[in-house]
Amino acid sequence: MHMNMIDAIQQMKSKGRSTFVSILDKMYREKKILEQKKDSNEDMGELLDNLKKAQDEWVMATTNYEFAHEDELVDYYAYLIKASQIKYNYLLKKVKEKGVKVEFDETYNLKIGKSQGMY
Repeated sequence: MHMNMIDAIQQMKSKGRSTFVSILDKMYREKKILEQKKDSNEDMGELLDNLKKAQDEWVMATTNYEFAHEDELVDYYAYLIKASQIKYNYLLKKVKEKGVKVEFDETYNLKIGKSQGMY
């Protein structure tokens, strides 16, 4: 039950000081819950942004590898491909642990959705 300040004041007037304290306590707990949900949503947004960046890094490293002609650059991009692949797989695992369904379209762009039964 969501309680606003007007409701709290009306209940305080009708029931006295001890009720006022319990109403304020309830409002405080509701505020904390809302803040946690907001933080969780912001964390998920950041995680999804990082996943997309990791995918872009992986694609860029692969593209650069294909056009590298010098041995040192070939080695560098090979390591970069492996590193970005590991980072991408780690972030993908974290996203899936949070119950988010991740799919890809025909051009391997990420499609994010909710897993069934998670929300």
